Amino acid sequence: MRWKRIIALAVVLSLLAAGGGFLVVRMEREEPLLAFAEELEFIGRTTKWRFTDEDRKSGLREVGVWVRQGSETKTVLAENFPSTGWGRAGGIHSFTGEVTFDPKELGLADGAATVIVGAKDNSLWGLKGNSTFREIPVLVDTIPPRIDLLSTAHNIRKGGSGLVTFRLSEEPGMAGVELDGLFFP
Repeated sequence: MRWKRIIALAVVLSLLAAGGGFLVVRMEREEPLLAFAEELEFIGRTTKWRFTDEDRKSGLREVGVWVRQGSETKTVLAENFPSTGWGRAGGIHSFTGEVTFDPKELGLADGAATVIVGAKDNSLWGLKGNSTFREIPVLVDTIPPRIDLLSTAHNIRKGGSGLVTFRLSEEPGMAGVELDGLFFP
């Protein structure tokens, strides 16, 4: 009779330990981490961008990238990762993605837009898991600057000097003339 109680107690303690382990792994509350190889400020004609999502505890369930301009939101990337089972964490703990933004293909006009990056993990917290989203304001600029030459005489003699005047259609980050690999602001 005493052995039955000891066995029953051992079974109950084992079940409690297994349940506690399950709760620690699958009911965690940490949000996935987002990291960017470089900050995204502009989207040109075609812009490549790399990012990393991580969740070291329960693993990643979903990763997505969207672009919102005005009232429209376009999906650039949507990845789903299956869970490896109820008692275990997800199979993917880190995801590095590279997306290519093509404004023409996405139907984006020049101007302000927002890039949204998000991730959900396999945690059972709240029965939906933990999620994190980052919104990055960007400028869609697909039109290159136009240059207009204002000076008409561009003859330079050996040992002499020269002057070129020009006008740009937009404010440049840097402007000047390059000659034989040398830049003159």
